[in-house]
Amino acid sequence: MPKPLKPLIPEPQRILLIRPSALGDVCRTVPVLVSLRQRFPYARIDWMVQDTFGAAIAAHPALSHVIRFPRRQLTLKKLARPDGLTTLTALLRSLRVAKYDLVIDCQGLLRSGLLSLATFAHRRLGYRNAAEFGWIGYTDRVRVRKSMHTVDRMLALIEAAGVPTIHDMRLYTMPGDRLGLDPRLAATPYAVIAPTSRWPGKRWPADRFAHLAEAIL
Repeated sequence: MPKPLKPLIPEPQRILLIRPSALGDVCRTVPVLVSLRQRFPYARIDWMVQDTFGAAIAAHPALSHVIRFPRRQLTLKKLARPDGLTTLTALLRSLRVAKYDLVIDCQGLLRSGLLSLATFAHRRLGYRNAAEFGWIGYTDRVRVRKSMHTVDRMLALIEAAGVPTIHDMRLYTMPGDRLGLDPRLAATPYAVIAPTSRWPGKRWPADRFAHLAEAIL
């Protein structure tokens, strides 16, 4: 259980959630968004996410705006060119202009910590043990064990700020995304299985996926 932080007074009206990547972790951050919306029903809640992953959460009803992080345009090589610096300057300016009251960095890296700092928000929450010295961007550093599950670890950040947590990981799609769906799928319960991963250490054995499929059927 993380040590409670000082109360969020006055209550935030503009909140920024930072979790740019990776795709699986972005999807697993949705409970943080849902919990924030339940606690602050009238606040503006934005989410900074890698531009290629924005569609995964853009349709969520708890989200106000998607702030797309153009990762491919902000590599070290691109930043050495005028157009890269222009992109970065525009992004940092937009974060400052938004005047966020509260920023929550669920990524916990130097890049996300610096983005938190760039908002100049009065309260910026992050992990006390954030990697790459990412904690330098926070006003409130929450002690959370790295051994915890990723979802529980992220929820611990807002729990420390007095936000009740909700384990709702549902994803949503835009109405237009359903136009090409086979009518037979729309009328029948079905499951989607993605039996692979880019990282060998995350690849579940194929025979276990087979057992899972049998159990679902």
